[in-house]
Amino acid sequence: MSKPVQPIRWKPLELIGILTYLNDNFELWCANHRNACNMAIRETNINRDEKATYAKIYNLIRAMEEFHQSGRKPSSYNVMWDDKNIYDLVEKMYNKSKMKQESEKGKVITVDDDIEMSISDDQTNIEIMSQSIAPLSIEAVNKLCDEKINQVYENQALVIKKIEEANDTFEKSNVKIYYSAERAKSICDEKLSKIVQLRSELTEMINSANVKYEELKNFQ
Repeated sequence: MSKPVQPIRWKPLELIGILTYLNDNFELWCANHRNACNMAIRETNINRDEKATYAKIYNLIRAMEEFHQSGRKPSSYNVMWDDKNIYDLVEKMYNKSKMKQESEKGKVITVDDDIEMSISDDQTNIEIMSQSIAPLSIEAVNKLCDEKINQVYENQALVIKKIEEANDTFEKSNVKIYYSAERAKSICDEKLSKIVQLRSELTEMINSANVKYEELKNFQ
């Protein structure tokens, strides 16, 4: 039985190039992670696809988040712990992402907060209440889709690893049963296609809804 093809290890210079571009174009990353990774690949001229690049950057930021919260350094990301340039660039991405999330939270005014404010002030503030009803957000859809895509990649890696371990055990035991890693990958690809389709459909619906929202808001 042929051994599975091992993924090509990331070189520090590749990561430094990608992370530098994403830090310099952070708003592009916020708007669409996958598109930003694709642009970074073109600018740095490395031989990677956007899926692998996105997964690598996302997991590095998650590892940095874990380190900041618990002090634990996952050994699978030694390339970051051992290289100060990569560490600093990932930390910048993490801090920028955290600041953006906090600033967006600060802008949200919920209906419950408005009611509470009205009671405490003993008045009804219609203007603040109207601000809480915001148009649907494409950014929220993109964030959710990116999370689901990363889950698929993580599950795919886990399943393929289990398949390889099982097949290796079968081979050593001279048992003629094999699980297909290609089938697992095909199923995950179908899931990714469905996520992309849903993203496109939701984006179209949101754009249409927001147009109607603006039309109603400007109605005299």
